[in-house]
Amino acid sequence: MKRILIILYILLILPFCLTAQIGVNTELPKGTLGIRSASSAIPVVVSRNSDNTELAKLLNSGYLGLGGANPVVKLDLRGTQADGELGLGTTSMTAAAAGAGAIRYNNGIEYSDGEVWVKLTALPTKAYVIAKNSSPLIALPTSTTWKNWTKDIDVTNSFNASTGVFTVPRTGVYSISCTGMFHIVATMVGALRLEINLQVSSSTAANVKSAVAAPVGATGDLVNMTCVNKSFLYLQAGDTFYFYIWHNTTPSIEMTTDGSYNTLTISEM
Repeated sequence: MKRILIILYILLILPFCLTAQIGVNTELPKGTLGIRSASSAIPVVVSRNSDNTELAKLLNSGYLGLGGANPVVKLDLRGTQADGELGLGTTSMTAAAAGAGAIRYNNGIEYSDGEVWVKLTALPTKAYVIAKNSSPLIALPTSTTWKNWTKDIDVTNSFNASTGVFTVPRTGVYSISCTGMFHIVATMVGALRLEINLQVSSSTAANVKSAVAAPVGATGDLVNMTCVNKSFLYLQAGDTFYFYIWHNTTPSIEMTTDGSYNTLTISEM
């Protein structure tokens, strides 16, 4: 009878007093569940839901992918599911306690530099334009607007190449440079002055002029002359500007059709 009671005790009571460890591909698990990779060519763990949709994948390298992602970094959320967002919690922990590199949500994303929480801010895309002009232009005496540009780059789509008008997308300082070549200018015309002028519709910036004086020759030689207009202007959002050609001679003056000479660059600082 005593033997029967001892056997029953072993079968019924003793298992609840034992600590069990389970090993997969290992006889010496280091935790309650120990998994050892069988091959570097296959994932260590792949989990799927009842619809057979992949939820998570742990590679032999230690890279973890969630939401169907094939991880190429330590933690990869770029899966095929629509809900691939990463949620960040709030915390009152100090930046020093959280350690450098920690991130949290606090009316915006913040990261710890080891001493303070620093707010992450997104910088706006800055305006940047490069354009050339190879269209024939005959500049009449006084003012002729320089139109029909060809854009190579216009990051913020702020430059109207047809009209030559740039609309300022954001208040700030802009670097503006325009180069033009006057073609076959007659030199025997007295006091000839050629200008590339920047017309600005702003209360914070005056118009900018760049002038070159033509040499006076005895025989009326024909020459090509280059004029450059460079400026830094503080402009308000919504301001506009364009370039125009000005000269003080009776005959008209042509601009070269070589776009490598006629260039326009606008850069938001």
